[in-house]
Amino acid sequence: MVKNIIPLDEGAGSGKGVSRRDFLKGTAVGAVGVAAAGILSACENPAASDGNPDDGIMTGDKANQKWSFEIAPPPITNYEEGGTADVVVVGAGMSGLTTALRARQEGASVILISASSNPISRGGSNSATHSTVMAEAGVPSMNFNDYFNREQLAGSYRVDQQKWSKFANHSTEAMNWLIDLVRAKGIIVALERDNYEPALDRWVVAHGFIPPDLGDGSMSGSGQQSVVEALAAYCTEAGVTIHYKNIARQLVRGTDNATGRVTGVIAETDGKYVKYTGTKGIVLATGDFSGDRDMLAKYCPWILPIWTQDTYTPPEAIYDKGFAFGDIFPGDGHKMGLWVGAAWQKIYPNAPMIQGNWGGSYQPLGFHQGLVVNVKGERFYNENISSPYSATLLVNQPQRRSYGIWTANFAQAVIDNGLKWYAFGDTYDTPERTAAEMIAQWEAGAAAADSPYKQYFKANTLQALCTALGISYATTQATLNRYNELANANPPEDRDFFKDSKLMIPVNPAGPFYAAVNSPLFMTITGGLRTDANMQVCDENDDPIPGLFNVGIMVGDVYANNYNFAIPGHSYGGNCLTFGYVLGSDLAKNRIPANA
Repeated sequence: MVKNIIPLDEGAGSGKGVSRRDFLKGTAVGAVGVAAAGILSACENPAASDGNPDDGIMTGDKANQKWSFEIAPPPITNYEEGGTADVVVVGAGMSGLTTALRARQEGASVILISASSNPISRGGSNSATHSTVMAEAGVPSMNFNDYFNREQLAGSYRVDQQKWSKFANHSTEAMNWLIDLVRAKGIIVALERDNYEPALDRWVVAHGFIPPDLGDGSMSGSGQQSVVEALAAYCTEAGVTIHYKNIARQLVRGTDNATGRVTGVIAETDGKYVKYTGTKGIVLATGDFSGDRDMLAKYCPWILPIWTQDTYTPPEAIYDKGFAFGDIFPGDGHKMGLWVGAAWQKIYPNAPMIQGNWGGSYQPLGFHQGLVVNVKGERFYNENISSPYSATLLVNQPQRRSYGIWTANFAQAVIDNGLKWYAFGDTYDTPERTAAEMIAQWEAGAAAADSPYKQYFKANTLQALCTALGISYATTQATLNRYNELANANPPEDRDFFKDSKLMIPVNPAGPFYAAVNSPLFMTITGGLRTDANMQVCDENDDPIPGLFNVGIMVGDVYANNYNFAIPGHSYGGNCLTFGYVLGSDLAKNRIPANA
């Protein structure tokens, strides 16, 4: 039996370093641990109630009290002066480096400080409505009218439409700027085939970057580190002053840290405090807050069961994390903003970026789209959805696990029904996978030695497969019979969950049977500080806090419910590249009225 193939106390979310390349190539199944929810005990402030404030019982009074991360520490006064510039950027990731370089190119003096020891990024898909690379490949512009409305619907019309419009109107210019820069450094810009839409017979693409030393055209979605290294080099060449290993600790606002203009940021480095002053603006680009469990408990509590703490990265290296599942950054910028009067975003809860494992799917942004059962052997949803949606469903399923089950006929039937096989990271000119190639992939995966990350399984009989997976044979057999009844109808019709008939492909009852495992993997958490369309951080009255900006994944109210991958690479292409590019120009040119 392989019930322990996804251990509940370790795995891809545990910080053991399963690489994105290995995982997304289908050679590994990520496993997430179950963290004790502990929401009540995480709120450490005493409650104004008649009972014991530490009795573990939630009350309305307790719920309204501040969490410890919301309480500002005493002002730091024993600092040295580190320098003054027009713009001070905090963070050397994609958004911070883009903002810094663009501001410098437009004539502003710029200081960039970063808690990391070098430029740092992870992943690599970048979206834009169009670009020179798309034009070179003959790929038309994104049909943004359609996607704009889809994203509003996916976000329950709670997201900030002004920010989405900014992405639509400026992403082409920003992407073309980046393409020219990275190509000059020898980085290959490729188009990932991320979603195929049969009704439109077109691919939804994202821009991926292949470092010069890779050169094999594979895994274009893993090259973001090469991009930030190139941007950092350009910043240095252009005259941006960069200070690494400077951990931002506090913002400086007015005389009381609560009113007036934000004029500086105090960082800790080499055992001392250093203040950096920005006359036009302080830009926070400090990443997510997934490393602070209390913040997750307040702003996205439903994700706690699939969150695990990174116990493997030493404290001195936490700001240098590359690709990882789960605990990444501690929300330094979010906290500093709250301490000087910033409001939290309006959307609650924050939208996580989660996904399921890839396995046996004709689309890499989804799990297996044939028959899927939960650990009880029951079918429970329309399988034709994206990976984040299937992962969201799994959070509420027993043991948070499901299994795709299919037979060899599935490989050719997908093609016969007008769909296409491909793998994550395939570039736009990569041939679609053949049925034989897919079967060979399943066979190789099933033959691999058992491990916590084993993805594919094979058995000659359904009973043997169920035994290996640790699920009920009787229930699974009944579920398969019902599925085949619907799939073999003329025409096929899914009367249970209303899946597209093209995917109602029978499972051969004679076998042999394949299976793939799916479980929800927590990647990061989106959003944070309330932010207007000019990237100004705002207070509870939606009024901008003069001099304070943020960019990147921490920008509030861009995503709701979850990060759905319908526009793959939107966070990098929108929040980081487009917003950073426009903000850098606006700050340099004094185009933001409230801060001019």
